[in-house]
Amino acid sequence: MPNNSLRSALRDLFSAAGARFTTRRGREVPEEFAGVGDEYRAARESVVAADRSYRARIRVTGKDGVSFLQNMLTNDVKVLQPGQGMLAALLTRKGTLISDLIVYRLGDAILLEMEPEGLSPTLEALSHYVVSEDVTLGDASDEEALFSVEGPRASTLLAQLLGDRSDDQFSELEAYHFISASHGELDIRVSAARHGPGPAFDLAVPARGAAEFLDILLVAGQPLDLQLAGWQVQEIRRIEAGIPLLGTDMDASHLPLEAGLDGAISFNKGCYIGQEYVVRLAHRGHVNRKLTGLTLAGPTVPQAGDEIQVSGHPSQANESGQTEQAE
Repeated sequence: MPNNSLRSALRDLFSAAGARFTTRRGREVPEEFAGVGDEYRAARESVVAADRSYRARIRVTGKDGVSFLQNMLTNDVKVLQPGQGMLAALLTRKGTLISDLIVYRLGDAILLEMEPEGLSPTLEALSHYVVSEDVTLGDASDEEALFSVEGPRASTLLAQLLGDRSDDQFSELEAYHFISASHGELDIRVSAARHGPGPAFDLAVPARGAAEFLDILLVAGQPLDLQLAGWQVQEIRRIEAGIPLLGTDMDASHLPLEAGLDGAISFNKGCYIGQEYVVRLAHRGHVNRKLTGLTLAGPTVPQAGDEIQVSGHPSQANESGQTEQAE
């Protein structure tokens, strides 16, 4: 069940900060606070904090959890040590996408994080393949709140907030790896994230103390010109960095290489669901369609569904303005 007390507490805090709200993936989220222009400049020049608690999570436990996921996912899960994470994907038998996800290796469990659209199909697909393995799958989406801290001063803010850490310990974290820290009685997981251009970190905080922690974060960030950032700025930065979004840029009709998920695939591991199609496509050397970004001149921005001519060939703009180009 959704954690309504958490959402209510965060909404009160965001309302007090001047948020204008919108619906994102079935949940109400702040669309903007001080204005998109100011928030965008803060993300590029200082630091912003944003709510990402709408993201879904699956907790995988049991002694066979690693070997089970190794046979399911596209990346080499077995190499992960506690404190490490990686991008991966879950595919159908025909190699099309069920969901992209981040795999975190915790001390006694594995956490899979994804867009909300991926939760039900991922749980259903993984559950289907659990036969005799000692594996338990559970929806952990409402156990934690998730906040991002982004911008050139992000690591400085985290070092000041979590006093026993230095800037370098955060800035030198490899992508998706994480540090377990604490603030008072709250255990916090700080992971190196990829949300847009420049440094970004995700802070996973127990739901019971999330609103209080966010308030502390905002106070700590005042000397660094921290601003809250809404959904619009998060989306702009995602598109700038060319990060595909499930349900917008890619869906169950796409192969992972068509969606630019090359970094989610290991070509050196053993078999996994859908591997035959991925390997065949990689050996062919090209795909017939591929998600790409555009640099446009002038004030006109294409809308979703607009046809765009690229060297005489039509392309279709998706919901985020990125295109699928026919080769």
